[in-house]
Amino acid sequence: MRKPKALREGSTIGIVAPASNVDREALLRGVAALEQSGYRVRYSDQVFLQEYYFAGAHSLRAAELTRMFSDP
Repeated sequence: MRKPKALREGSTIGIVAPASNVDREALLRGVAALEQSGYRVRYSDQVFLQEYYFAGAHSLRAAELTRMFSDP
């Protein structure tokens, strides 16, 4: 098992919604808490999309997840 390096203050955290859609207010509260802890946060408004009970179309969710994993 590979263990990633620990996050440090100033590290960037990317948020995606690979399954269910996200409650906007809850996400914004979480982002504020992470930023108060010294992290930078990245997400796209795509996390708020809704298609049935998913966070947007399957292809959009897969592309966003891939984009975040590819972002250094």
